[in-house]
Amino acid sequence: NIPDAYKDERFNHDIDVRTGYKTRTLLCMPIKDINGEVIGVAQVINKFGDSSFTVNDEKVFSSYLQFCGIGLRNAQLYEKSLLEVKRNQVLLDLARMIFEEQSTIEHMVFRILTHTQSLIQCHRVQV
Repeated sequence: NIPDAYKDERFNHDIDVRTGYKTRTLLCMPIKDINGEVIGVAQVINKFGDSSFTVNDEKVFSSYLQFCGIGLRNAQLYEKSLLEVKRNQVLLDLARMIFEEQSTIEHMVFRILTHTQSLIQCHRVQV
């Protein structure tokens, strides 16, 4: 909780210079997941009026960030699960292709490369 940003040595006033904004007060807090691991940082700037952020503001902000942390972690888990579903689908497609299409080695290698490229999400694949 910084009541006067320009008096705090940690404050980088270059951002204000670039944007033309005048930062007076800052309140920064960590965003934690359910296990207490820090997954981000949030800040609020310039309390309305000419006052500083209060202890009550800190409590309210902290409580709000607990819910934000849970929501962010849930979003990360959801994205991971979507990626895993995609990877599994690619592997299933590759297995089906190998057993259904008994063709030339060149064609089989090409199909394997194509599926590998999709699975790994890269620009090039070589065998």
